[in-house]
Amino acid sequence: MDDNENDPQEEMTDITLILEAAASNLDFKSPMLHTKSFNLQDSMAALEIMDKKMDCCEVPCRKDEPADSTNNSNNNNNSDENTESVEEPKKENAEATSRMIFPRPAPTGLDDEVDPLPWDELTLEDAVFIATENLVLLESFLTDGISVVESTFNCLYAHKSVVEDMKNRLEPSSLTEQMQAIMSTTTKKGTVPQHVVYSSTLMMIELTDLLREVILNADIYEEEDFTISTYNIDKFDDRDDVSVTKIGRNVLEILKEESVLNNQHNNTHDSAVLKAINSILEFQLDFITVITSMARLSGKSIQEELTKSQVIARAAVAKVTQISILMKKLKTVQSESTKVVIKRTFDSYVNRPLVGNAPLRKIVFRETEESLSTLKKIIGDVDSVVCNILLKGNTLGRIRYMMRKASTSSANILTRSLLVLNLYFDDKMFGQFPVPELIVNHMKQLMGVSDSVFSSIAAKAFLNRLCKPVYDSLKVLVLNKNRQRSYIDVMLGDWSVLREEAYIVDMTYHQEIQSNNASSELQPHFSLYILCITIELMDNFVHLGVELKLLCSEEELGIAYWYRDFLTSSLLSQVNTMRQEKLLTRKLKQTEQLLEVKKKQQHQSTTKSNKGGGKKKGKNKKNGNTSSNNNNGNNNSNGGSIIDLPYTPEDIEDDFDYMLLNVKRNLCRGLVRFFAALRQAGLIKETFYEFTTNRRIFEMRFEIFAAIQQPPSLSYDDYMKGSDFSEVSQKDLLASTADTFRLTKGMIDRLLVQIPGIDSNYLPAQEEELRQLAKVCVGNSIYLQKLIRIIEGKGESKARVTIDTKTSNQFCTIKID
Repeated sequence: MDDNENDPQEEMTDITLILEAAASNLDFKSPMLHTKSFNLQDSMAALEIMDKKMDCCEVPCRKDEPADSTNNSNNNNNSDENTESVEEPKKENAEATSRMIFPRPAPTGLDDEVDPLPWDELTLEDAVFIATENLVLLESFLTDGISVVESTFNCLYAHKSVVEDMKNRLEPSSLTEQMQAIMSTTTKKGTVPQHVVYSSTLMMIELTDLLREVILNADIYEEEDFTISTYNIDKFDDRDDVSVTKIGRNVLEILKEESVLNNQHNNTHDSAVLKAINSILEFQLDFITVITSMARLSGKSIQEELTKSQVIARAAVAKVTQISILMKKLKTVQSESTKVVIKRTFDSYVNRPLVGNAPLRKIVFRETEESLSTLKKIIGDVDSVVCNILLKGNTLGRIRYMMRKASTSSANILTRSLLVLNLYFDDKMFGQFPVPELIVNHMKQLMGVSDSVFSSIAAKAFLNRLCKPVYDSLKVLVLNKNRQRSYIDVMLGDWSVLREEAYIVDMTYHQEIQSNNASSELQPHFSLYILCITIELMDNFVHLGVELKLLCSEEELGIAYWYRDFLTSSLLSQVNTMRQEKLLTRKLKQTEQLLEVKKKQQHQSTTKSNKGGGKKKGKNKKNGNTSSNNNNGNNNSNGGSIIDLPYTPEDIEDDFDYMLLNVKRNLCRGLVRFFAALRQAGLIKETFYEFTTNRRIFEMRFEIFAAIQQPPSLSYDDYMKGSDFSEVSQKDLLASTADTFRLTKGMIDRLLVQIPGIDSNYLPAQEEELRQLAKVCVGNSIYLQKLIRIIEGKGESKARVTIDTKTSNQFCTIKID
């Protein structure tokens, strides 16, 4: 169909009889016109019928647009429509933009029949902008979930037939040519710009393959992160990462010789171009090196490999900064001929026939500077997040803190995929630590458990059983937040079973020690450990509902914070039990050490007295008095008081996390009371539904907790009782709410003071997050005072309550306008 609706020459065909004939064959069993291959994509594509871009694979004719409006980094509609050499009359040119044409087919080589690609006429300026646009395509592939067809293969040089053509023209084919290429760079075929375009394109293709392999192997992507389909496009695969890297380094050698010649002529513009090309190619080489190294970690030299990757990643970040500065200057003097070359090189519609009627994204490529900034953050995260965690995560508690930070920082899909790939390999955590050993050390750190607890056969078997769930509890922190809730849903069933197994292990150990000590009590070490992790998962599930804005109304948020108040209180109770047990174990160790010191002192005094004789009694007496005085001094310093055991950095980090948990509990409690005060004041009314009830909504929200025995699942009746403050006076409720926020703000201030004394890598919460929580406390306190004035009749008679989650994505600020 044509866009011209009132075309007198248009012939209409009546298809009523055809539809009636088709409908007559339908029955109630199959009341749809479809084939066996009908799927969701087909139905989605059907929504786009009458859209020529979707339905007919047609695109606007843009052959008469000025060249500068087709830059790939400015818009998505770059198409190579220069297929006609004969000029049309001006009258036809005026109507060209209203016509729809079929996109050009994929190029068959450099000398393509539709439109030959720029080759012999390529300049260094053309090459640097083509290489830069390749980086833009790479960034869009990593950040917007764009398929390779819509990103990498928008570059016409990247198509298999074109790459093979460039290879045949530039790489030595015969043995003689290969020997000459090794001996001298002056005998290489082709020009410098041609080699730059060839190597940059090869490295872009190789990077796309490497990144795609990493993301697919990690298998944690969502639709917004990554598109798996390649639409069966033919790609050049005659080179691996080693050969591609070698070609890139050879081109850098050619550029060095070119730079020497350019310096002799003192050409400032060409010097900037050469410097930019050199930085782009070096960045691509560094990127390939880092990804190949991080994706293939193994063996005993993991720390060394990670350190090298970290150094290379930091160098790559510096190169991107340099590229951004240079390209910003070069873009101001970009020639018209270069803009035409870019238009002929990149075409976002070239693969539309390959994709067919499948629903396509509305692709919008970023500006070059913005794209390079995003690429800089991606490679920077490989250093600051991935390498940092793998190098410095040496205990399970610290690994959890660091992974939690990665979860809150909205890390890129590449960063998260690398973390998952390297989380467990060579039968070890990070390829370095046996997981059972990490669990044992973590339990010792939390509750001071003795080695005898882990020596039984049942305990060893349970530790091996615990490895996979612990791995899952870390992996969930790396997932896309939308996927974390569904993953936790699956995990909770396993953790509820684990608690029953942990109880059996604790009973087995209790029976073993009871044979020696009949009065000993059951110490549920494993049960406590399992219970704490289970509650953390449950709390994370509820918290994600708030953060993802699945709970928006005052009623839903009130229920979520009420449930979190219960979960955090339960967790604090278990943590307190473990801390008390650790304190008791610490005192026992101090007592044991004190007894050992006393035994040594007694042994030394006995030895000295035995060495004494009848000679020189006066001298011996003098020495004996001195020894006695020294012993008394030691007894005063060691025996008079308990020996202090060293307070480790891990203890400080755990204390920080303990206080942070108190902060979250108090915030939840304060918000629940604030909502209750608003209900008492009549500013929030109960919501009624036509097709459901609040009870049913509550049951569906927390149905995944029903299978967990400990902590017990709460019911809607529990919520109604727990949030009922009708018997509390309004004045007392307001005062209690204000005290809660004030107390929480004081705890946050104490946490902020402790931050400088803790390694930033192991902080359970960053300073920015704590300041956000402090703002929530202050904001709610202010609006609480406003509520008090309204109740006293000093404020507006008509107040409106709004929920603000901009300050913190975990806890809301209740505003009263």
